[in-house]
Amino acid sequence: MATVSVFTCPTGQQYTATDSYGNTYASCTVGQGVWEQVTLEEPFDPSTLNSAELSGSFFSGFIVLGTGLAIVWAARQVINAIRVALR
Repeated sequence: MATVSVFTCPTGQQYTATDSYGNTYASCTVGQGVWEQVTLEEPFDPSTLNSAELSGSFFSGFIVLGTGLAIVWAARQVINAIRVALR
């Protein structure tokens, strides 16, 4: 659980304001807003995650990383071969 502070306006005390860039936003009449502490539930329960999907995602990350490293390694080998050939 998480506790956050939220600024709330009483019903009927909200109005729409516009900033200098033309963006509109909701605001309270001066002196009408109140800070409230609100407790929020966790957005998801980690125990509901599928272990097969998690392991697949984990190992696919290694495949993506390994592909990038293999490309960099091959490029370095080509550059080193060109350097040796030009000496």
